[in-house]
Amino acid sequence: GNPKMAFWKKTEPFVYIICLIIIQYVDLSEGVVEQTTSYNPRGVGFYEAYSSVSMAKFNVPDLAAVVSWRISGRKNFKECETKSIQMVIQHGSYPVINPQNETFPDDFYLERADMQFISFPSDSLILYLVNNPLPGNWYAAVFINEKNEHITPPGLTTECAYSYQATVDVVTFEDIVVVDNGKQNSVSLINENTQQLLRIFVPWTGKSTSVTLTNCTATVNGTKFSDCPVSIAIRPKAFPNWEGIPLETISRNCSMTSDTGCVLEENNPVLDVWYYISILKTEPFNVSAAVTLSMIECSQPIGQLFDNTQLQDAKDVEVNDNATTDHPTIEEDSEIIQDTDMGSQNSNSLNESIIISKSPEAGSYFNSEGVSGRQVCERDSASKVCDLQKRCDNATMLMRETNQGGYFQSRYRLDSVYPDLLELTDSEPSILALETQESSIGGTLRIELKIEEYFANSSAENVSVKACIQKDRIPVKNGEFYCRENSGRIRINSTSGASGSLYIPYPEPGKWYIVMERSCYHGNNSDVTQPCIQNSTIVRFRVDVQVCYDNGCSKYGYCYIYRSGVFPFSSCSCSSGWRGYGCTDGKYAREPNRQLLGTLLLTLSNLFFIPAICLSVYRRFYVEAFVYMFNMFFSTFYHACDNSSYYHTFCLLKLSTLSFSDFYGSIMSFWVTLIAMTRFPHKAQHFAHIFGALGLAFGVSWVQHSIYPYLISIVLGALLVAVSWGLKMYKRKGCYPTKKKWLISVIPGLLIAGMGLIIYAFLETTSNYDYTHSAWHVCMATSICFLLPPRRSKEIEFKTMTEESEQENNITLVGTDNPNMIL
Repeated sequence: GNPKMAFWKKTEPFVYIICLIIIQYVDLSEGVVEQTTSYNPRGVGFYEAYSSVSMAKFNVPDLAAVVSWRISGRKNFKECETKSIQMVIQHGSYPVINPQNETFPDDFYLERADMQFISFPSDSLILYLVNNPLPGNWYAAVFINEKNEHITPPGLTTECAYSYQATVDVVTFEDIVVVDNGKQNSVSLINENTQQLLRIFVPWTGKSTSVTLTNCTATVNGTKFSDCPVSIAIRPKAFPNWEGIPLETISRNCSMTSDTGCVLEENNPVLDVWYYISILKTEPFNVSAAVTLSMIECSQPIGQLFDNTQLQDAKDVEVNDNATTDHPTIEEDSEIIQDTDMGSQNSNSLNESIIISKSPEAGSYFNSEGVSGRQVCERDSASKVCDLQKRCDNATMLMRETNQGGYFQSRYRLDSVYPDLLELTDSEPSILALETQESSIGGTLRIELKIEEYFANSSAENVSVKACIQKDRIPVKNGEFYCRENSGRIRINSTSGASGSLYIPYPEPGKWYIVMERSCYHGNNSDVTQPCIQNSTIVRFRVDVQVCYDNGCSKYGYCYIYRSGVFPFSSCSCSSGWRGYGCTDGKYAREPNRQLLGTLLLTLSNLFFIPAICLSVYRRFYVEAFVYMFNMFFSTFYHACDNSSYYHTFCLLKLSTLSFSDFYGSIMSFWVTLIAMTRFPHKAQHFAHIFGALGLAFGVSWVQHSIYPYLISIVLGALLVAVSWGLKMYKRKGCYPTKKKWLISVIPGLLIAGMGLIIYAFLETTSNYDYTHSAWHVCMATSICFLLPPRRSKEIEFKTMTEESEQENNITLVGTDNPNMIL
């Protein structure tokens, strides 16, 4: 019926074929390799919180020029509505997303590496291309960004399920020309050859790298032009991007520099990676030129932090805290792995005390390897004085301690006597380095700094410390503090005494650098700096990987560790209308009085069972009275535990136990009431009770919260009532029960029960749940008072019991010759 959708379905295969042709004929020179990887279908759910996303991982090899995702959306039934499926793909780690515009907590660092956003219908096939992708693992979070307000019991309507299947095609080079440092290379871009790719490896000793283009000549049909229609670009880890977001690509147009040469410099390179250089002609000329790649190296690895032992994680320390910390392990086939209720805990703060002897020189507290401020000249320097523009920056590597008993529990410290203290001086910025692992991407990297009060200057001098946090690149340029615009920042001062923090959710694996620099001011004047009175300032730092937000979820949620497939990650389960990564977004939060009202409605509405319990006891329906009491008890405590209020929650037992008992008790209440209405003999009633108890226990455990157990029990019970009442009408040759009973008991009871079922099945939403579900409690309990039959008269009860006793006494033992011997 939708003309746009019909047009898309007709043209979809042709669009796909055209895209494949484009992939095949991208100018990739020689040595092209293509590979295809298909992934199993995965289900997709509606987005409620980060825990509801479906995770996937794709691997992109080195030297990849193009990667394409062929994604097919699916739905299980044709009559299901077509939904828009969202896929967010992030290089290196889980994507940090807020599809419903949830706000993040303060001091969160949200800059990410290459991240792609894809949207596709649930009944189509799409092709998504990424040129020059970063190599390594890409993680995808897939979800349907649509909030379903209506609460429908399973089984009432068609259960629509959505899924997707991805196939990844990658086009890579077999090899790229490796250029030696300082060696001149000739480049020829003739006819259809529009681009030349080169690469150079920048080791740990790298300080800067540059590309110089000289002797550029451009000709067309033998005519020489003075301009050089060439652009050059350089990028770490992957091929440079010429279109779209540059993503670490540095480029320069060399068209006006044919005589003087064209130079492109990278003064703050990423270390221990390949740098890729692209020389691209911008006009249809034949171009020849000379290219020289130069790199300045330090005389030793930067600050000796990346020696071979540290590269092999030889300094990682495993800490077993099982004796003091409870960290449950993964439960098989369970989505929720770990519940970390630490909303009020702050045991990881920096408010710790130390007892050491104070010395006039703070440097005496540290070993020589932990002191920053040394300078290292570049290799082969002819001068004995370091060139500030070429000197190497000194950094200190933090060792990693891992908690063997829990997920995302690791801490980074100095390998020194005082592993959490750092000395800052005026000579140059102090640099810390750490390496996060891929096993930590499901947690939160926290960096917390605080000026140590024990060493703080007691004078009027105000010491301010600013810190810059950056991935891959050291935030220092020419020996000076250099923080890029998209870097993380922390600022603390000695007058407030407060700590400063930065949180990095789902941190990307790799090298992270923390650079700190101090400044001093007179009194409260923070505009004019002055030389610091003390030689150094001591900063206490804490760098760790934790779950959720400060190992909790503020005051309005609980921290869980979830598993989507084989990918574990921590996420908050918020309550009371709070949202966001740390349950700090209160845009839709409910007022405390409103929360209390909802809790009271859901729990106290079960008190309407008290009249039904009293009436059943009065009429000697003791089994029924016990079932109603069971239902009232577990329904009350289930809603006290499962309500959306954080302040008014009380869990007597496990939520799963309370949930099963509540649902089971409500269905059993219907069943025993219908059996009581049949007026069966005692033995038949006993059999019906046991049959219903066992059958409903199986049904509820199989499809809990489904409408089917209700329907089956009500239909079967109503059929038994109809048969029983029909036989009584046949024997009496008249109406049963009497017309008066029908008018004042049966019909009102059925109407009230039917109204309750309609409310339960069709009218409940997330916004009105407190009211509608409370009305369901009232209707169910009230209908029992109308439908429960009067107790049997003493004459009928005595007659029934006598007949049953006579039947038992008339049973003769089988296999005896004495007919008088009876049981």
